[in-house]
Amino acid sequence: MKIKKYIVTAIIIILFVIFFFPQDTLLVKGERKNILVFPYKDHIDFTIEYTHSVEKTSTSETFRAYSGKENIVLLSTKFVGQGAGLPSEVDKNFRQQDNYLIVDHINKDIEKFYIRSSVIAKYNLTINDKVILLYKIFKDGELLEFKNVKYFRIKTYLLLLYSKFMS
Repeated sequence: MKIKKYIVTAIIIILFVIFFFPQDTLLVKGERKNILVFPYKDHIDFTIEYTHSVEKTSTSETFRAYSGKENIVLLSTKFVGQGAGLPSEVDKNFRQQDNYLIVDHINKDIEKFYIRSSVIAKYNLTINDKVILLYKIFKDGELLEFKNVKYFRIKTYLLLLYSKFMS
């Protein structure tokens, strides 16, 4: 009987540690309760690709979220032309590859950032070797918030479940 109490106590402690241990999570949250959740260890890289609204050319930005850090880091940007709304001056981290102009090693910290879902820009998110068409998940014009958070694992798991249920 005494052994059962120790086993039950040990199981409760293990479950408590598992569910209430912090989990780094990249969160993409829409205005209308749609949510995408990406738990990770150490860091997670992701790219947002879209059609530039003025130039009508392919543009992408690559980011990294680090464990234990609230900010998201802009790593690089890739674009075709240098028209309205695109960089007109770049520093030594500029290079050309194929038809693209690329600015690497930007390493700019961003607390969180927002984009508006658009069927014209056709935003998509590449993360964990998967392409997610944001403009098909979120309504046209919906404001999307990207942020790096640390949640208890139980909250991350519940958000993952919720996100699967909502899609």
